[in-house]
Amino acid sequence: MEFVIQVLKPLRYKNYALFGSSDFIASIGQFVREIALYWLAYEITGSAMALGILALCEATPRLVLSVLGGVIVDRYDRLRLLTAIQFLCAVPVFAMVALYFLGVLEFWHIAILETVLSVIRSMNPTAGQSLLHDLVPQEELMNTVALYSLGFNFARIVGPSLGGVLVLWIGVGGCLVFYGVALLISGFELLPIRLTVEPKAKIASDWIHEVKEGLDFVRSSPLVLSSTLAAYALSVFVGTYQRFLPIFAKDILKTGPEGLGALTAASGVGAVVSLIFLDAVGRRWGGETLD
Repeated sequence: MEFVIQVLKPLRYKNYALFGSSDFIASIGQFVREIALYWLAYEITGSAMALGILALCEATPRLVLSVLGGVIVDRYDRLRLLTAIQFLCAVPVFAMVALYFLGVLEFWHIAILETVLSVIRSMNPTAGQSLLHDLVPQEELMNTVALYSLGFNFARIVGPSLGGVLVLWIGVGGCLVFYGVALLISGFELLPIRLTVEPKAKIASDWIHEVKEGLDFVRSSPLVLSSTLAAYALSVFVGTYQRFLPIFAKDILKTGPEGLGALTAASGVGAVVSLIFLDAVGRRWGGETLD
């Protein structure tokens, strides 16, 4: 209970309350869309290879453009950039909605639009995480990071579970519309945020030089390099297992979208339980708390 009280403290600040709500709504919509999209892709193709291609279209831009995204986030107003990302993401989503309701949506359409969406979203995590320290006082930063992580992982439970039910209730097209609307709401929620210190844009600086400096720093720091390689390895070889869950849900477990939602939500349950467990262990053995 003490963990929850401490973690919820940042909600007292209007800027973080708006930002956290915006991120939570967008994350819920994202997980609803993933359930619907991967279920649709497997129904269209019946191919595990197709799911792998779709996962590649989603993951490749995020992994490849992460360094460039960090440079862009460092140069420009993070809040405006994050707001623009929400609205821009809605463009390929509503394009997919139009193709679906026109009855002409094919797998190659999905793959192309998923790639475009992933390119736009590649800067989203960096911009969001780097904005946290501007939203709350410094003494609340640790609680804010914990709440941000907890909110995302809670969305990993609610989103897929809701997505599995919504596919049955309103169909795949309705789920795509749900995500598009969630993005618009998320973008509009960011507009009232006013930072006390506006970030200054970096001008007259060489992008390529900044990217090279970042890569050189990673290579020269064994701890940063090992952490980066571990994160990439987990993303490529572990995180992608969820993209093949439609096969297990439909062909092995003989269930529908609601079963796929439950399977996907299980990882979110594990993440939330782990956060609570680690805090309890830290308190038990005298480690630092989130105070």
